[in-house]
Amino acid sequence: MRQLLAYHNDPAIKALYLARVRAHRAADQIVHGYYWEHGKGCAVGCTLHGNNHAAYEEELGIPQVLAHLEDGIFESLKAPYDVMWPEQFLDAIPVGADLSLVWPQFAVSLLEDRAYGVLHDVQEARFVTHRTAIEEVLHYYKAWVDMGTKPDDFDAVDVTYAAYGAVVDAPAHAAAAVAHAAAIAASDVPDLVAAHAAGNLAHAHVVAVYALHGAHAAEAAARAAHAVAVHASNAMRVAEAADHAAHGVAAHAADPAHVVAAHQQHGARSPAAARYAVALAAYSAASESKIQEVRRWQAQTLLHLLRDAPVVAAHELCAEDEL
Repeated sequence: MRQLLAYHNDPAIKALYLARVRAHRAADQIVHGYYWEHGKGCAVGCTLHGNNHAAYEEELGIPQVLAHLEDGIFESLKAPYDVMWPEQFLDAIPVGADLSLVWPQFAVSLLEDRAYGVLHDVQEARFVTHRTAIEEVLHYYKAWVDMGTKPDDFDAVDVTYAAYGAVVDAPAHAAAAVAHAAAIAASDVPDLVAAHAAGNLAHAHVVAVYALHGAHAAEAAARAAHAVAVHASNAMRVAEAADHAAHGVAAHAADPAHVVAAHQQHGARSPAAARYAVALAAYSAASESKIQEVRRWQAQTLLHLLRDAPVVAAHELCAEDEL
């Protein structure tokens, strides 16, 4: 089977698709929410003028798993980063590059990066089930990268599912979900399923980092609400502030924006409620900022791996043709 090489080792193919997405950006035709309609579309749509991720392999020589990653990252990015993303993605890929190891390298980063990897956030003894599952999946992906081919001896899907189901707290649960998505993507499933799982892994990673961020912010919000209660002038306000604190902790693990709206509805009842609503609204904005930070990190990590992908030399191609 002939090796899949980026742009089928043809600079003209890269130039064609890169010019296409640049023209769509210049015409303000890169949009969210659908693939390709009436001359507008998302990252994948404006690249293919269609919606078939598998066509990346046939048309561009790019593994479909990377097309799913490009798609998922684009849909989560906000302006001005989103419209630049399709051409950054294509431009980063060298003509003739072997991209087969970019996906496992990216998965390793999501699991163990010192700043954003989920493994570092399950080091407490109570998270041993989650940590073991993540380490097992990480070991597999590292072996994949080191060997240059996908190992055959992988059997961690059940282990990661058990960790995913062992609800200790929201952050650990989310971290295990990352490992579970990675396990599915590495297991013996059709390429299409694996590619979708890779996209789910990138999304699960964002959720996990957000959950960890939210857990710390929830604690701070609860302390702030407690301080309001301590300084309240009567028992009714103490009870009200305590109630807001409890809701705040739950909110940060669920839907901050929804709870902000709920608190705003009750804001007129007391200054304490109004102040807490403002604080929670600020947290909601900070949470969205964190999500964008993580997605931009994912984007930059993927671009770095694409740029560093090895280009297959001409004599290697000749040798392959002779086989």
